Amino acid sequence: FHVRDGIYPFDTSFKDALEAGVTANHIMSGPESVVGAVTAVIHSTGSTFEEMCITEGGGISFSMGDVPKQAYFDVTAKPLTRMGIAAEMRRMMHMLIQSSDLKDKRIFIRCHRADDIETALRIAQEVGVSITLVHATEYPLIDERWSSQVQEIIAGPAFQPIERNELMKLHPSMYRVLHEQQKKFVFASDHPKSGASNLKLEASLAIREGVPENEALYALTKGAAELLSIDHITGMIETGKFGDLVIWDQHPMNITATVLKTFIKGTEVYSKGDC
Repeated sequence: FHVRDGIYPFDTSFKDALEAGVTANHIMSGPESVVGAVTAVIHSTGSTFEEMCITEGGGISFSMGDVPKQAYFDVTAKPLTRMGIAAEMRRMMHMLIQSSDLKDKRIFIRCHRADDIETALRIAQEVGVSITLVHATEYPLIDERWSSQVQEIIAGPAFQPIERNELMKLHPSMYRVLHEQQKKFVFASDHPKSGASNLKLEASLAIREGVPENEALYALTKGAAELLSIDHITGMIETGKFGDLVIWDQHPMNITATVLKTFIKGTEVYSKGDC
C-alpha cells in the first residue's frame, strides 16, 4: 500500500497548513493498521499527488497500541492483544527484509505507552533495523536501557484531546526530556485531531518547558527536513534548494505571530487576506 492513493489534494487541511506557514508534510497511513503503508513527503499545495510530491517510498509505517486493537475488534469482533500486534510486526519485518522491500527504507512506528515503545525498540533490535518512533507519549517513562537505543523521534502532539488511556500521561514536558537527553526530535501533528496548523504551538509548548528557542525553531525547519532526508532540497533558504519560504509579521515563535505570505518553489501560494 502507498499513502499516495489516499491523499486528497483539496482537503482543507492543506489550506490550513499554508496559512500556518507549513510548506511540507510527511504523510503516514492512519493508526488503525498494525502494518501501514509506504509514506510520502509532499508540499502543501497542488491539484494532484504528482504535483505535490517531494519524495515517496522512503519509509513504511507501523502502528501499535489502543487504536489498532480497537479497529481490529470492530471489524472482526475478535480481540487483538499487544502480543498479537508485536507478533505481526515481527512477521512482517522479517518478510520485508527477505524480499528486500525494506532496503533503503525508513521504519516509522506509532506508539504511545512506555511498554509499546520498549516493544518497538526490542523488535527493531531483534530484526536488526533502525526505527523512528512517532508520538512516543510515555518516552520519559521508559527504562534507560531502551532510551539509549532511541535515535530519533517525531514527538507529540502534546496539544490534543485525551481520548484514550494510552494518552493519560500526555504532557509537553516530554520535549524537555528529549532535549536534556540530547535526542534528535521534531514535532508531530496528527490530522485530524491536531493538524499541521498546531505545529507552532507544539514548539511554543516545548519552549515553555525549557527547550531553547533556537532548537524548537530548528525542529520545525531544517531539523525536520534532515529527519525526512529532504534537507538537500528544502529546510533552509539556500542556492539550489526549493524556494519554500514563509514571511511572518513578527518572530514566528511569538504566540501572536501571523503568516503574511507563503511561497513554495518560489511561487506565492498564500497571502493573508486572499482567503
